[in-house]
Amino acid sequence: MKRILLESHNYSLTGAPLVLLQLAKGLKGEYETIMWSPFSGPLELELEQADLKWYALGSPESLGEYMKHPWAKPDLVIANTLLSWPVVLEARSKGIPCLWWLHEGARARQALMSQGLQEALALHSEYVVSSRYLAELYKGQGYVHEIPYGVPVTPAKEWGNPGDRPLEFLVAGTIEWRKGQDRVLEAWSRVKPQGARLTLLGDASNGWAKSLRGEYSHLSGVTWLDPMSPSKFSESLGNYDILLVPSRDEGGYPQVLLQAQEKGLCVVAWDCCGMKEQVRPGTGYIKNSIESLGEMISNITPEQASQVGKQARRWAHFNNSLETHIQDWKSLIEEVI
Repeated sequence: MKRILLESHNYSLTGAPLVLLQLAKGLKGEYETIMWSPFSGPLELELEQADLKWYALGSPESLGEYMKHPWAKPDLVIANTLLSWPVVLEARSKGIPCLWWLHEGARARQALMSQGLQEALALHSEYVVSSRYLAELYKGQGYVHEIPYGVPVTPAKEWGNPGDRPLEFLVAGTIEWRKGQDRVLEAWSRVKPQGARLTLLGDASNGWAKSLRGEYSHLSGVTWLDPMSPSKFSESLGNYDILLVPSRDEGGYPQVLLQAQEKGLCVVAWDCCGMKEQVRPGTGYIKNSIESLGEMISNITPEQASQVGKQARRWAHFNNSLETHIQDWKSLIEEVI
């Protein structure tokens, strides 16, 4: 059985590690999969529950020592995110085939640029990306394979009779500048929607997040929640009506957007990078200013949200089948090894 090493830049419960976990589950049985990371984190519980082989190295510097172990000699390395450039360099130096799964857009690439990353990108590796935007961004660096994210089928959100009840808005993801939560809070503070509720779910432990929370602590109807396990998040998603995605820099579209569409929520996203590829007309809304975002928050009705959410669910099942996603990966792996 061929051995595949799947490297995650960390074991957090954020988008990139979670889609890598999803891939590892899909490959299990046909390949010997080993998932590993330089750092420990809460994803380890998910790995144990999935009965996957996994390791946490303790530090990025131990990569070289790790690769010397007999059981670490894979037939293929799948490196995940730009932060995995040391893995790409190590694999290529040993002649090990490598697929580099990239999720970062232009702004993130510029912010992360270093001499090591430049060297890794110059190797003209084989890349896997989720969107046409990313395919265009990286096509000059090597050979690019476009594989849209996949999403498992879950029970649909129960809208019932939407009526005129207050709407539940959600922003999910690490609270940080590039995710743009300040845009939503600024829009919310301007329109002060009557009865509506806003939940910001994500790690808010960094300085920017703490400052943001303090600045908008006076807002009514706003709740802040800590990150939760993937299964708990999936179960709770149906409690919300509208997902707001105000990102400043996404390589294509965040996984949470896809999860919300599959569940049947209405999605309102910022006009950024590859968002329009996933939020098609009739399946959600694209906004490009705080004013237009505020108008949407203030004026959208439960009936409108429910109709768009149902259309989004049909689109996600057509375009983002998890079965197709895994099969596309398996076909690519067969070509490489």
